[in-house]
Amino acid sequence: MKNLVKCMMFGVVAVSLASFGTRAYAADIENAKQCAEVVADTVQAVEENPSLGDKSEKILLEVMNLAQQRCDEKNFSAAQELLELARGMVASE
Repeated sequence: MKNLVKCMMFGVVAVSLASFGTRAYAADIENAKQCAEVVADTVQAVEENPSLGDKSEKILLEVMNLAQQRCDEKNFSAAQELLELARGMVASE
């Protein structure tokens, strides 16, 4: 069941990213400054779209926390994937 949820979320990301692009997503995250910018952009997107249900919001916050941890660890590709997932969740609501 957990894998099914992950597959569904990644599918949502793939479909919805085209409608939710920002300047920070123009290129891959390559450094801590870019990572911080993308996190800030994603937080803004979440704040502008507060229509998530309680369960979705809890998952979204967990994804955002993991993304921030990956930024702190300088694992920028993993952070970018998590942030894209978060934005996809917001865009799908």
